[in-house]
Amino acid sequence: MKLGRWVNFQRGNQNKLSNKQKIALESLNGWRWAKPEKTWEEMLEVLKAYVEKNGNANIPQQYVTKDGVRLGRWFHRQRTIRDTLSEDRKRIFEELCQ
Repeated sequence: MKLGRWVNFQRGNQNKLSNKQKIALESLNGWRWAKPEKTWEEMLEVLKAYVEKNGNANIPQQYVTKDGVRLGRWFHRQRTIRDTLSEDRKRIFEELCQ
């Protein structure tokens, strides 16, 4: 089993773990029960870097940065929910996608 899958499994089955198992996980430096996510603004910076490097926002849906950021998935999700974004976010996103 890959480490990422194992961690997600532990997070998803927290209620099935023993107290000893929970304490062991919580003693790990940086452990969080909630999956850490980058903020919209942080993801925007990753998108800007991609556009600057590649000259466009033609990002494949499965694209993952060298740092493991799932930019393609995030980018395509923003396109899907574009109508629900704030006007500022929508404007910034659309300017980058031209």
